[in-house]
This record gives sequence, C-alpha cells and structure tokens, in this order.
Amino acid sequence: MRSYYRGTAGSCLVYDITSRETYNALTNWLTDALMLASQNIVIILCANKMDLFAQRMITMQIVKSPS
Repeated sequence: MRSYYRGTAGSCLVYDITSRETYNALTNWLTDALMLASQNIVIILCANKMDLFAQRMITMQIVKSPS
C-alpha cells in the first residue's frame, strides 16, 4: 500500500492543459486514491497552466466527456 494515501481525507488532482500525458495519468491517480485512501475521500480536479490557453491540448469538452 502506498503509505502517502493512509488517512487521506482529500486529494487535489492537477493536470496541465498543455499536456495530454498529464490528463491521461489522472485515471491512475484517481484509481489509487479511491482504492487506497479513506472511503469518504473528497477529490478535486484542477486544471493548471490556464495562462497558456493558446497551447491548450485539453479542452473543457474533453474534460466533461472523457472517452
């Protein structure tokens, strides 16, 4: 068990809007958090690098309806 999840009540998952790789990695982080942390964990999703809008690879449409 990953000890950093022990007793966790909340988690903030952050992805870079200019990197598809960071967005795709969210699935693994979310799965770990749900399996290893408190069953009542609160999870917040945060988009990072919003100032780089012209280089955006992850749109709100992708976030709202992931495939």
